[in-house]
Amino acid sequence: MISRGAMKVSVSVSIFASLACLASLSTFVLSSSYSHAEVSDSALASVTVPDVCTLEGSVVGTAHTAQVSVGSYTPNIGETTIKVTCNDSNGYSLYAVGYSNDTVGNTNLIGTNGNIVTGTANDGSVSNWAMKLTAVSGSFTPTILNGYDNYHIVPDTATKVATRTGSIDVSSTSEIKTTYAVSISPSQAKGDYEGKVKYTVVHPNYSNADGTLESYPVTLNFSANTSSIVIDGVTYTSTSATPSLTYGTHTISGTYPSGYEFDSWSVTGNITISDSTSASTTINVTGAGTLTLAGFKSKLYMWNATSADCGETMYDNRDGIERAYTTTKIGNLCWMTKNLMLGTSNTVTLYKATTNITADTYTLSASSTTGFSTYTAQNIYNAGDIDCSSSQSCYGYYTFAAATAGTNPTSGEATSDICPANWRLPTRAECLSLVSSYTTGATLTGSPFLGIYNGNYHDSAFYQGGTHGNYWSSTAENNISAYGLYFYNTSAGVYSTLRYSGDGIRCVAKS
Repeated sequence: MISRGAMKVSVSVSIFASLACLASLSTFVLSSSYSHAEVSDSALASVTVPDVCTLEGSVVGTAHTAQVSVGSYTPNIGETTIKVTCNDSNGYSLYAVGYSNDTVGNTNLIGTNGNIVTGTANDGSVSNWAMKLTAVSGSFTPTILNGYDNYHIVPDTATKVATRTGSIDVSSTSEIKTTYAVSISPSQAKGDYEGKVKYTVVHPNYSNADGTLESYPVTLNFSANTSSIVIDGVTYTSTSATPSLTYGTHTISGTYPSGYEFDSWSVTGNITISDSTSASTTINVTGAGTLTLAGFKSKLYMWNATSADCGETMYDNRDGIERAYTTTKIGNLCWMTKNLMLGTSNTVTLYKATTNITADTYTLSASSTTGFSTYTAQNIYNAGDIDCSSSQSCYGYYTFAAATAGTNPTSGEATSDICPANWRLPTRAECLSLVSSYTTGATLTGSPFLGIYNGNYHDSAFYQGGTHGNYWSSTAENNISAYGLYFYNTSAGVYSTLRYSGDGIRCVAKS
């Protein structure tokens, strides 16, 4: 998988009375160590695909010479082109490391007399040598990394200096020009000096020179309302957290205090994100970068919403269970697009501040399948989200008396109901207006209303679950019946139904 090449730079430094003569001889020893084979396990065929990813052999290695004064800095000591040929669809990475004395990590210029380039040059820097890479433009132009597009001290660890993402035509090459510079201290001993750099081509482009996955620092930024950021199951809470993440895909999520909800993510640098609008998503790391939880926003509770908020997800926790409700504008009304699910196995006290009631409080009966048999019964059954069918219930069921918060009018419109404050039951006329545009169950179960075939409940049994949708309006017909919205596959309309029938609720926002 790895092809290795070593670049040898011989540098002769002869110091006379007042000037230094610097000679740089570049010779290259380049070879392919091996290729990687991928073998198919298919019973039909066995296919071997060689990964030919090499530094091109026999790169020109002539002497590079220059003369410099004592205590000077000299750039552009010779130029050599490194050519990479590769058929890996992921591209390649080029690594470099000092290799003086044939020792990995040795970045010294070592004299034939045993001296090493040391001391401080006239620009204040310690004597050293540097390299600069320039990508040769063309079809497979590589990217120079980590500051090596300018002169940079020869690295003492295997460092990625260039990369090419995407496949390279195996019949073509990707080229990089390398030049060298040296900074010589005024006190440097005269002599001939030599330095080497070892280059290694690695593929695919996300591996270290030793074949392991690279890791990159990722700076985490938190908003004021963020509790933590979770990456691959590890929780980070510090505002100065900078985890080291390997190349590739990582799962992320955010946690937040009570009363807040997710807003968005943002990334910079060498990080991309699959969905910046989802609290739980993935990022792809190809280098250092930042990950910002751009903010959590205060949850919008339904009784605090205005008409301008229509389309937002809103929350209701009046029975102690927080539930999210989607909303949408249909005609001139803002509708809930999920059925109301209010009530638990215990009685619930609803308050005027958060419920559409004229009294200070209303006590909602405990959820139960008993009752639903008298015209004044204030019964509810919160089934939760269950698969609707002819024999099963789904979502919430309320008698007309419970839906209208015990007011149970015998004619006209209810003045109270169990919708959140600033919301109400739709009137019979508003239900008729809805079905004038969405005339069948097929259209009402689709966007934007997203109706449910919830059926109804009465006389100790569920009816029409999975085939019919039944929802209360606020309009009473008489002391026996009230009006509601109904729909099934081929039809929709408004019907008169017994008050003790358990129907669903969709609230509309008050204008």
